[in-house]
Amino acid sequence: MKFARWLRPLRRADLPAMGLMVVAVMATWFVTYRLWPWELSTPFEYSQDAMFQLGAARAAADRGLSALWGGVDLRLGAPAGARWADFPFSEDAMYLGVGVLSRIFGAVAGLNLAYLGTCVLAALTMFYVGRTLRISAAASALAGALFAMAPYVYWRNLHHFNLTVYWPLSLSFLLWLWAGGRLGLRMGTRRFKLALGFSALLAVHSIYYFNYAMQVLLVIGVLQAFRRKWPVVKAIVAVMAFGALMFVLVNADTFYLVATKGPNLEAVHRSIDDVVRFGLRPMELWIPSPLHRLDVFAKWGTQYRPFGTGEFPSMFLGVVGGVGFPLVLIHAVMSLFGMRKPGLAARFAFASLWLVVLAVPGGLLQAFQQLTGFIVFRSNNRVSLLILGMALLYVARLLSAKWSRAPLQLAVVAAVLGVFGLWEQSVNLDKLGGEPYASVRVNIARQNLSDIEFGKVLDREVPEGAALIQFPPMAFPEGNGAPGMADYEHFRLYIHTEHVRFSYGAMKGRPEAAFNFKLWSTPPIDAVPILEANGFKGAVFRLGAISLQQVQGWAAQAATVKPNHIVTSPLGDWAAVIWN
Repeated sequence: MKFARWLRPLRRADLPAMGLMVVAVMATWFVTYRLWPWELSTPFEYSQDAMFQLGAARAAADRGLSALWGGVDLRLGAPAGARWADFPFSEDAMYLGVGVLSRIFGAVAGLNLAYLGTCVLAALTMFYVGRTLRISAAASALAGALFAMAPYVYWRNLHHFNLTVYWPLSLSFLLWLWAGGRLGLRMGTRRFKLALGFSALLAVHSIYYFNYAMQVLLVIGVLQAFRRKWPVVKAIVAVMAFGALMFVLVNADTFYLVATKGPNLEAVHRSIDDVVRFGLRPMELWIPSPLHRLDVFAKWGTQYRPFGTGEFPSMFLGVVGGVGFPLVLIHAVMSLFGMRKPGLAARFAFASLWLVVLAVPGGLLQAFQQLTGFIVFRSNNRVSLLILGMALLYVARLLSAKWSRAPLQLAVVAAVLGVFGLWEQSVNLDKLGGEPYASVRVNIARQNLSDIEFGKVLDREVPEGAALIQFPPMAFPEGNGAPGMADYEHFRLYIHTEHVRFSYGAMKGRPEAAFNFKLWSTPPIDAVPILEANGFKGAVFRLGAISLQQVQGWAAQAATVKPNHIVTSPLGDWAAVIWN
């Protein structure tokens, strides 16, 4: 019963709207990706950053609770092991959950379930925010569904899974409204305790989202200080401090590593040019995707695309959000002249404009990072997600007010807008170009099955605890691949084996990362004794980046020191030289 009090104002009468919203979100997800529940073990992306996420999911499954603070993964980065704590990564707690799913269902199914699950969570959280703001259940369900399946989610999807997990973001709206309201936050109240929890949740998700939420809250705190509302200011400072403390705790491994081993400036490179390139261009909020369901919109997006920069078109607000955001601004302007009550619109307009000032090229975030040289926030176009959330809540409030005495009509309007919005905001993957999407899916499935079978062979051939060196060598992370090989592709075998250790995954900029590159340039006759002494049982090669003839030549030279044999994957894209 005590827990139920924290869920107010949700009621049993809200369950039908919540249930329909969840069903709509899940149906949209499955239909868009044409991935049915019995196919969740098949990836719909299997390269580049999506492969990094699959590797991270498997690493979290292997490390268990140590995933909370990075830890050392002994199955990667052989012989030393892989330590991924060279830069702040607040999402360790999130990946712990993904790791649990991956341990139960496998890395592919686990990550797919996590992706689907985070969309459902985003819908439910937005629904909770709507009901807290006294928006009707039907209108809150509309806002929840459209926020959960925003155009943003399709462009971040698996390859930026940590950004796809934005479900706590809508809680920022309550933080801002409570802190800036007439009563403001007061320490010791239920709202204050909730605000502490919201801040903590934001702190253990993307550092981008936490930064944007705290930036607006900080400005509200300054305004409340000008009004001399010191109890409110004190509460706001406490909420921000608690979030900062959580951020420090989840990144304790990074701070410890930097203190003991020194900073690693090579781990992830960011430049001020990136901040300009990935800044928010407000016009892109209304420019649709080249994969839009409506051909006229898709043509518009295609015409803009050659001139687009950064992460276009993930900033698109969709039709409902694209109409709602100007209405927020119009309402706010009218309130300045006494034509409308300020209310929600004025506060959302203020927050939106502040976010735009932060995020545009040449904005405050760029200026701060350029002056300090501390470049962390590169892709600030991501504030578009907050702008969309506020626009959807405003539309929901309008609908709820207009049909407050006609719940049936409201439910019909919300359902129609919801179905249209979910369809319109999704992407038509057949417009990707090249092969039809169905053929792409078939090819990915074949690759995945081949890797599964080859992984079983490696588990049989390689004794437990032994390792394979991976050629050609590739830097990690963001190694930009190798000739004939995509970035993070060495994770393909790692996610489909149970005990084999691999050399890939050692953090670039650290001494252990040089092992692969050193052995790659060493003749096999000299490399084999070094490999044996470090616990290696052989080498695995990516065919296509290296020819089978080159592998055979390497094996023949290695055989003068240690007899070996070659095994290849069913599709012929991997070859392993295993010591006899």
